[in-house]
Amino acid sequence: MAKFLRAYGSEYIFTLTGAPHIPLIQMQNREGVRCVRARSERSAFAMTDAYARITGKPTFGMVQYGPGATYLPAYLIDAYWANSPLIALSGTTNSNTHYRYEYQEVEQTPMFPIVTKWAGDLPQPERIADVLRTVIRAVVSGAPGPGYLGIPADWFNKRLATTPELYAEDAFLRVPAVRVAPHARDLERAISLLATAKKLVLLAEGGVMLSEAWEDLIALAEALNIPVVTT
Repeated sequence: MAKFLRAYGSEYIFTLTGAPHIPLIQMQNREGVRCVRARSERSAFAMTDAYARITGKPTFGMVQYGPGATYLPAYLIDAYWANSPLIALSGTTNSNTHYRYEYQEVEQTPMFPIVTKWAGDLPQPERIADVLRTVIRAVVSGAPGPGYLGIPADWFNKRLATTPELYAEDAFLRVPAVRVAPHARDLERAISLLATAKKLVLLAEGGVMLSEAWEDLIALAEALNIPVVTT
């Protein structure tokens, strides 16, 4: 996991966690990914969200399973509305004791689909790289949004049977990824409406920020002398 985050250019991981410590130690000491420790899950993911919005990069935060994870849905909803490409990582119940109802066991993953673009659990330790690539594709593509990945707590220090392929996909390093062009007929209709309208106003919304289209917006507004308002 530490090597994977470095492959995607992560500079920080934001966290409040009692465990697991292993990946965080590896990230900071061996891969140069700084662990920014917060006083609450809320503040950790406020920082994760802010950094993701500012940079457009898939940005990681991490919490402990059980109570730590159950705090997150309320904190992720604003990131979901804002199309923030953050990824929440959390431990889940130890795979050796699942359904024995040990302290802090809870079925936490079902809480996340309504506030994320992708939510699921790691199916086996060896798949950490390809599953994280899947999550990253989801959070930076189309209309971006948060992702969630749960990992059984005992898998963080488990010896792998095979070595994962640790590489980053260049097309998915930041928002916006895999842009879809509009249909030609929609463009023609928009041009026709602009050409015949008498009182034009441009309403600039979040898509301008996500697409970094502010210079194009200014050029259009100045060329046609259209006033601009923002959400």
